Amino acid sequence: MDVELIARDRPARCAVCHDDAAPPEDRCEACGALLHAECRRAVGGCPTLGCRERAAPAEEGGKASGPRRSVLLVGAAVNAVGAVALVALARHLLDGTPPGAPLDRLGLALVGAFALGALAVPLAARATSRGVAVALATTLVALAAGLVTPPAWARLRSIDEDEAFALGRALDQGLRAARFTPELRRRFDLRAAMARHGPSRPEHEREYLAAASPTIVERLASELKEDGSVRLVGARPRVVPRLVVRVLTAEGELRYLELPLARTADGEVVIIDVVDLRAGGSYARPMARSSPPAEVAALNRMREHVDAGRADLALAAFQELPAGSKEEPELLLARLKAAEQADDAEHEAALADLVRRLGDATPVLALELAWARGDHPGTLAAIDALDARVGGDPYLDAVRAGVHQAAGDPIRGLALALRAVEALPDMRHTWWALLEYAVEAREHGATRRALERLQAFGYDRADLEEAVDLEAFLASPEGQAWRTGPG
Repeated sequence: MDVELIARDRPARCAVCHDDAAPPEDRCEACGALLHAECRRAVGGCPTLGCRERAAPAEEGGKASGPRRSVLLVGAAVNAVGAVALVALARHLLDGTPPGAPLDRLGLALVGAFALGALAVPLAARATSRGVAVALATTLVALAAGLVTPPAWARLRSIDEDEAFALGRALDQGLRAARFTPELRRRFDLRAAMARHGPSRPEHEREYLAAASPTIVERLASELKEDGSVRLVGARPRVVPRLVVRVLTAEGELRYLELPLARTADGEVVIIDVVDLRAGGSYARPMARSSPPAEVAALNRMREHVDAGRADLALAAFQELPAGSKEEPELLLARLKAAEQADDAEHEAALADLVRRLGDATPVLALELAWARGDHPGTLAAIDALDARVGGDPYLDAVRAGVHQAAGDPIRGLALALRAVEALPDMRHTWWALLEYAVEAREHGATRRALERLQAFGYDRADLEEAVDLEAFLASPEGQAWRTGPG
């Protein structure tokens, strides 16, 4: 049987409506099917079975077409930019930078990019030519919004260890010399501290307090003239790195200051607060808090009495306060200052109330409370907790040595004191500790070593003999050699 195929001229038909009255003006790029543009929009793509451009209903979970897939990928990238922006803003809030800073405005622009990028996804899902165009344009606008904010990207960079140590070394040098250069003052962004601790106060009032707060920097400098030490420690929370400053006063009071760090919109690393781990709060806290006039007056009276040596009157003024005021940290600290001039029971009670009120914010006072109670195991545990909080400090071995000495273990105390001087050979406090524990343990070689090192710090022989009972040492060959030696 013969079969003959005869071609006929027939108008092209739309693959959707099969109507040849009007020629189709669109063609599927994948399979070549002819379509009316309106029909193609109606079905959401090419209707040909097996065509990769075939529209798959959303509820059937089909794969996205080429144009939709491209838009979805671009939208996902912009969403990632927005997610980074959200992280930046979270860090910004934790840093405590005051509202109105450049990062607020620039960060909000990035969040706007995130919102626009997210809008591209549902638009792309419609897969119409117009929807794809609008989604693509929206995504490009969102991406541009993120790219035109370079100062914000500077804030997104983490503060690395080198940067933190560079600031720490500059701070250490300035504190030791009691010389705060204008550049170093600029690295204290205390407006951030005011925003953290006085969020309810009006912006203009916080700005005024911050402008008047160089006294915080001066106070820090005056406290750290000689034996301050600056190191980087772990962050709490970890997105906020910190420096830690050890403070040893002339009276032997030990304190630690945490200095949270942040990056400005210009990319510079600055200190945004000074947090005292003994007082359990920020230096800016009293300035940022609006205290009732009665509390301010009572606090001033207590301080005047303490300065004049009238501890009993200061403590009486505290007892006259309402119950709520007796829970305020500044008043509790003033009470502790007065109690240090009173008897041991009053001192211990003041410490206990502060530790109860401030909790983990004051690990130094927790140590002092355990020591005041004669709880040697508790004191050692408190030292370990403090050591962990500040990231490890070799000086605390000298403090541990004193606890072991008091607990009747001078050999262990001497070993810890020796470890402290090996780690901190330029710190006179560790050598004084070694001298005390070496004399107690009758280790004459270590005693002589400590005496000679203290002489190198500028102490003369007469002062050293008066400060420590050296009778047994001087009767030894080591003691005689030291006494007849230079100095």
